[in-house]
Amino acid sequence: MSRTSLRPSVLALTLLLAAAAVQLPSAHAAGPWQVLEDSFELSANFLRLPDSATGSLQVMDCDGCKAGRFRLADDARFSVAGRAVTYAELLIAFRGGRYRSVYIDLRRDGGEVSRVRIFP
Repeated sequence: MSRTSLRPSVLALTLLLAAAAVQLPSAHAAGPWQVLEDSFELSANFLRLPDSATGSLQVMDCDGCKAGRFRLADDARFSVAGRAVTYAELLIAFRGGRYRSVYIDLRRDGGEVSRVRIFP
C-alpha cells in the first residue's frame, strides 16, 4: 500500500475518533442511570393471575419474592415464550400448565405491573 492510499484511512480514523470524543462528554452530562422497574422471576406455582387485565395478580411467599397483590397497569404488555400476546392469550397459556417460569416487571413509581412474561 502506498503512503497516499493510507492518508484517507488515517483521516477517516481521526475524524471518527474526534466524533467519539465529542459524544463522550454529552453522554456523561445526562446524569446517572435511573432504575424505573424491578423485575422478578418466579415459579408459576407462586402466582395467581386475575380473570381480566383490569385486575391484580397475586404473588405468594417465596424466596426473594415480594408477596402481595399487584395491579396490572393499563398499558401492561404480555408475552408467551417471547411472543407478544393479549392478556386473554396469556391467561389461556398460563392456565394450560405448560409454562413454569414467570417474569414480572413492577414500576417503581407506584408498583403497577408493566409486563408479564411466561416461559416453559
